[in-house]
Amino acid sequence: MIEHYVLLAAGEGRSAEVDAALDRFLIEIIALDSVVEITAGTNFNQVGLDRGWTHGMLVRLTDADDLPGYWEHEAHVRLVEILDETCDDRFALDYETSGET
Repeated sequence: MIEHYVLLAAGEGRSAEVDAALDRFLIEIIALDSVVEITAGTNFNQVGLDRGWTHGMLVRLTDADDLPGYWEHEAHVRLVEILDETCDDRFALDYETSGET
């Protein structure tokens, strides 16, 4: 299983636009068979906020072979375009797990 974490730093006054883009993305990307789980939300951790990280997202994918299909999916491409306009910065981290807890 692949854990795909994303941190977002919404631009000044752009938080609502980021929220709306993430909401739309969650609805559209869940149809992709390789998406096991997806969550996103507004950060309330003060340490992260002090560093500018206003939003976060976690996407769990079945395996690394699914990453290209996820990245190239029209919903992801559209999200990235919106985030390029609305965020000052973003950071992604991907790693593989056994999928077991």
